[in-house]
Parts: sequence; structure tokens; C-alpha cells
Amino acid sequence: MAELESARHESHHRLRALGSTVLVFVASVLALLAVVAVWANSFIRDTDRYVATVAPLASNPDIQQAVTNRVTTAVLDQAQRCAEVTSRRGARRAEGAQPGFRQRVRRCC
Repeated sequence: MAELESARHESHHRLRALGSTVLVFVASVLALLAVVAVWANSFIRDTDRYVATVAPLASNPDIQQAVTNRVTTAVLDQAQRCAEVTSRRGARRAEGAQPGFRQRVRRCC
């Protein structure tokens, strides 16, 4: 009888040891993630540091040229799409436009 009780206590001991090990591991991982989250939050919310880092870029001629090129390309692409839609609008009117076509065209241009 004593052997059975000692075997039961030993299995409970192993389960407790395993459970505590797992809980300590999970707590360690969560603590590490919490530290990283607090650091990231303070880094992201520091707008003065961001402005100090990005402000010199606005006066850089190469970056100004790159932004100008991208904006010009986007505006011209949109203008070309609107011109294509407008030309198709005339063809659709001749054929009889489908319901809702005019609303979709107005959203584009």
C-alpha cells in the first residue's frame, strides 16, 4: 500500500514540476515581450525624435526630385485614366449606358 501512495505522490510531483517549468517559461517570454512593447511604444510616440530624423530629408534636393517625380507620375496617370473614361463615356452614350455607369465615371474623375 505504501508503494502505491509513494508512486502517486511521485507522479504528482513530476506534474507539478513540469507545470511550474512551463509557467516560468511562459512568464519569462511574456516579460520579455512586455519590455519590447514598452520600448517600442516609447520609441513610436517620440515625435520630436521622428521630426529631428526626417526634417533634414525635406531639404535634400534628391529627395525633393524623387517626390516630385512620383507625384507628377501619379497625377498624370489619373488624368490619363479620366481621359480614357471620358472618351468611353461618349461611346457608351451612343450605345446606351448601363445603369450605374455614370456614378462610376463621376467617382473616377
